[in-house]
Amino acid sequence: MSNFYPLSRIELLNRGAGVGTLEARATNSDICGGSMDKRQQARSMARASFSLLSADKELLWVPGISIVSGLGVMALFLYPLTLTDNGPFRLIMLFLLLVAMTFVGLLCNSAIICAVRDRMDGEDPNIAGAFSEAWEKKSHIFQWALVSATVSLIIRAIQERTGLLGAILGF
Repeated sequence: MSNFYPLSRIELLNRGAGVGTLEARATNSDICGGSMDKRQQARSMARASFSLLSADKELLWVPGISIVSGLGVMALFLYPLTLTDNGPFRLIMLFLLLVAMTFVGLLCNSAIICAVRDRMDGEDPNIAGAFSEAWEKKSHIFQWALVSATVSLIIRAIQERTGLLGAILGF
């Protein structure tokens, strides 16, 4: 009898939510170079993802919401950017735009994660509930957006100044 890694197992449980059961299990031997190769794992993950998506087609709206929100954020920043020259104010505005765009993307990703977690717990997720749950974590999401934007700028600066080393680091 093999042991299962609980975090490696994807199981959509049928608890009245109308999903059905789909399992993609990875055993100790699978993870440590056993019988399941990367392609089989990828197929199992894809099957589980498509099963979840077929149960919750409304989750397809989240990327659209992300795009529209991102365009709205860009519109808010583009007008002030057209009024400034290449001074420090412009650099600050570009950095704030990067942080805001990162925040929007992370918020939408968090909403999808909340919806998927609800589905895996046997609940019936909806977009409003997923976004409200993600919004409760807005301070943590903003902090991560700030860190992510800063690291992105540092890596970009290193890429531009160091040639091959920068290309390797930025890859």
